[in-house]
Amino acid sequence: MFLRETIVGERARKIAVDGPFFGPAWPEEIAARVARIEVHSTHVYEDDADYSEFRGFDADGNEIAPRVRVVGY
Repeated sequence: MFLRETIVGERARKIAVDGPFFGPAWPEEIAARVARIEVHSTHVYEDDADYSEFRGFDADGNEIAPRVRVVGY
C-alpha cells in the first residue's frame, strides 16, 4: 500500500461524513474531531484486490476513526 492522498482541515471534516466511494461515512461525532484523512491504496501489481483505505486522525496525530476500505482507487 502507499499513501495516495492527504486531506486536512475543513475539507477533511466534510469528506469524513461522505459515503463510499468518496468518503468513509464516519459518524458526525468522529467527523467533527477529524483534522486529517489519509487515503492509502494498493499498488496495481499487488496480488490483493484493488482498494483504498481511509484513515482519520485528530489534531494531535492520533488515529481516531475506524479504517474504512472501499473497492478501487
